Amino acid sequence: MLLTIQGINTEQQAIRYVGAEAYMLRSDLPENAGIPTDLGSITGYTLCDTEHGVLGTIIAIDTSTLNTLVQLNDGTLLPLHEDFVSEVDEQSKVLTVRLPEGLINNH
Repeated sequence: MLLTIQGINTEQQAIRYVGAEAYMLRSDLPENAGIPTDLGSITGYTLCDTEHGVLGTIIAIDTSTLNTLVQLNDGTLLPLHEDFVSEVDEQSKVLTVRLPEGLINNH
């Protein structure tokens, strides 16, 4: 993600921040950043993986830990990270992800 920082106006000023971690509120993310900013809005969506197909229906979102988790209708908990999200189809209510190998054992 590319962002601008107030007071950093030249490449020379910016170069020292390359690779630095930056934190921001989920609500400040642009709408096209992958994960919807209102995570509650994906409850009820079908979760599909590009390799494994339909995984289930998202029944809950857990943001109590460092990693956001989705709970599926069969009780499975899976991490939800913007790097995993391939597509969000709001009209069909389908969230398509590409989860890392080894996260899906029982599907």
